[in-house]
Amino acid sequence: PVSPFAGPSPWPEVRRERIRTLLPGAMRRAGVDAWLVVCRENDNDPLAAHVGGENAGAPAAFLFFASPDGVRSVALSPAGEATALKDMRLHDEVVVLERGGSFFEEVAKRIRAADPKKIAVNSSAMTVADGLSHTQRSALEKALGPELSGRLVPSEDLVVEWLSVKLPREVDILRQAAAVTAALEID
Repeated sequence: PVSPFAGPSPWPEVRRERIRTLLPGAMRRAGVDAWLVVCRENDNDPLAAHVGGENAGAPAAFLFFASPDGVRSVALSPAGEATALKDMRLHDEVVVLERGGSFFEEVAKRIRAADPKKIAVNSSAMTVADGLSHTQRSALEKALGPELSGRLVPSEDLVVEWLSVKLPREVDILRQAAAVTAALEID
């Protein structure tokens, strides 16, 4: 019998659809205008795989800006990872960062240009929404300055809103996985 999981992985397309269709509503319900996820090698953000940062070698930033038309996503990444990110076609824009440059200054420049009122960051008591280290948070706040730093809020409300809703395609995949699991348990 052919496995229901044969063929190309559906998850890249599911991830694109989640960002495009579910993230705008989650941001609206959480009351945030922007969301920043910082990814890095060896101790990555818990949401890295949800935003395309699972292969981060050097620091990479994933910014999501709410707009009346949905969400605009920008990935800031070193050259090697940026090539892969462009190939994934997950983000509206991929910016190549020069190695040795000021990572958080580049992030702050993008945030300043968007001028969001509330900026969700993965700094929280909730594990899944807590990927930003203290050192990274300090560097981000220094780059943003006091006014924009005052707009930072924990991302937990946004993360709960976004991850708690599943696309119909995801539900179908989960049902298939449950059926396979049940068959394995029964046999």
